[in-house]
This record gives sequence, C-alpha cells and structure tokens, in this order.
Amino acid sequence: MKHSKGYIQNYAGDADVLFGGDENLYFQTKKEKASPYNLSYLAAWNLRPRYEDPYVPVQPKPGEPKRNAVLIILCILMVALITVFALSYFVVMPDYTALFQKVGQGEGGTDKAIALDDVINSTMRKLAIGAADMDTAELDFYTDCLENIDSLGIAFMIGYYAMPVAVILTLIIALYVLVKALMGISTRMKRKKFTYIILLQLLFSLLGIVSGFVWSGVPVAEFLSYLTGSATTLVVGIGYFIILGIEVLALILSFFAYKSKAQVMREAQMKADEINRKNLELYNRRLGPNAVVGNN
Repeated sequence: MKHSKGYIQNYAGDADVLFGGDENLYFQTKKEKASPYNLSYLAAWNLRPRYEDPYVPVQPKPGEPKRNAVLIILCILMVALITVFALSYFVVMPDYTALFQKVGQGEGGTDKAIALDDVINSTMRKLAIGAADMDTAELDFYTDCLENIDSLGIAFMIGYYAMPVAVILTLIIALYVLVKALMGISTRMKRKKFTYIILLQLLFSLLGIVSGFVWSGVPVAEFLSYLTGSATTLVVGIGYFIILGIEVLALILSFFAYKSKAQVMREAQMKADEINRKNLELYNRRLGPNAVVGNN
C-alpha cells in the first residue's frame, strides 16, 4: 500500500517501510504482511512497469568558431587593396593611387606620380620578358634603379629588386586572404586565423617602403622626411599609405576572425545550461507530487 510522506505518522509503530523513493514511501501494515496474497502482491510489485526519468541533460555542443561578420569585412578590405593596386597599375587617379612621388619631376615642377605600372613594366623590361616597346625614359624605376643595377653593389641590387618582389607578393597574399575568407564564410572549416599571413603581407609592404627609401637616396637620418613628404627627391605616395592602412586594419580584425577554443566551449556550456534549466522546469511541472522517479 502506498502512502505519501505527509502521512507517515499515521502508521508509526504499526507499519514497516517496504519501499522508498524520492517523493514517496511505501508501507505495509502487519495485517497486510500476514495476508496469504502478500507474496503474490510483492511479486506483482516487482514486475510492475517502472517509471523511467525522461529528463536527460543536454550536453554542450561547440558551435562554429568563425565570425562571419569579421570575415566579410576582411573580404571587403582585400577587395579594396586589390582595387588600389589595379587603379595604380592603370594610372587611374594617380595623385591618390601612386606608390611614390618624385619631387619636382613633373610638368611645371610638380611632383611626378610613380604608379604600379612603372615598377612592373620596369622590372619586365629589365628581365626581358615584356615592355620592350616602351620608351625607357618613361620608366623612372628602370632609368633610376634597374638600368645599371649590375654595376651597383649587392646592397643596392637587393634593395631595388625587393621593390617588385614586395609588391607582387603583397598582391598575391591579398588574393589568398580573399579566397580563404570567402571559403570561411560559405563552408564549415577548421579553426584558422589570418593573423600570420596578413602580418606577412604588411611586412612585404614595409619592405617596399624600405626599397623606395633606397631609391630616394635620402640619408638614414632623414627617413621621416621621406615618409612625411618633405624630402627633395622621392617620397611615399598616398597610394602606399592607403595600402598600409588597409593592411593594418585587416591585421587588427584578423585577431577577431575566429573565437578561441575556450570561448567556444564556454558559450556552448552556457547555452546547454540554459536549455537544461528550462527543460528541468517543464519536467518538474509535468511530474505529479507522488510520481516515482527512477527505479526503486
């Protein structure tokens, strides 16, 4: 016979506990225990359908570590970087896309823009793989640096050849980051970061700046005048500053492109705890006051 805990005192001294549970106690009086049907009752009790607890806590399930919003911004930045290179190569808005400016070498004594096309065509002309039909007088990088580079010292050879290498590698990395960011948005990928590759891209751009400094012939003590545009020979153009600004911004955003493993697990645990709390409330509300929980 089943009785709730609230009525235990009614049977005190006249009953023995037979079964126990979280919500109920089950007693038999001496008269019930002496009944000839007691053994059959106990056998039937032991064979009864048991109430199994349907509540199973939800386990934490880590989500995707990527942040799509940051990856989209990285894509936009890389497209902007490639656009600046393209505009510089096709000499569109040279005042804003030029990599360097030759001070007082333009018409009327104005600064002459040295765009990407000058660097690429000069290199191709020197390596005899293109631009053979171009007038070398129009190629400032070729005339000033590459034409007689074989007679210069090894330091100047490295400095001048570093210019086209740095520019080309910067552009290649921009394409690589763009493709990887697009893949990260559209597919499920393992945790990856763009920090190191974008840092490498920034270093290549800085190498191009240093190569331009070798070209300018400005003393080392006047390096800031080369950067700020107060040098009298060659200065850094607005286009290169735009490229550096994009790369610095992309480098900062790359730290937030993917969440850390600890943060992913912490968010998954918080989500699982919230689901379990709601499920437990519904479960307790559904159970009656005398429900049997688990096997006894």
